[in-house]
Amino acid sequence: MIRTMRMRLERAEQAYAEWMASHGFALMKVTLGVALVWLGFQQVCPGLCDVEVLAGRTLHVLAVGLIPIRVCAWVLAMVE
Repeated sequence: MIRTMRMRLERAEQAYAEWMASHGFALMKVTLGVALVWLGFQQVCPGLCDVEVLAGRTLHVLAVGLIPIRVCAWVLAMVE
């Protein structure tokens, strides 16, 4: 019985490894795309999350204060 379970687990592991080898990269791209779209969405919706404030302030500091915080947040959201 243990031998049968071990063989089933090995077959399942092999099938999973083959599936990930053929679909893993595409799955990773889709997941990363969803995450970036979600973060960009949070930045353009005022008050939804602190991501907008953090991103805007960071880019504002990097721009040496020449660009307003709100504009920085929008630019970063559009880039994402």
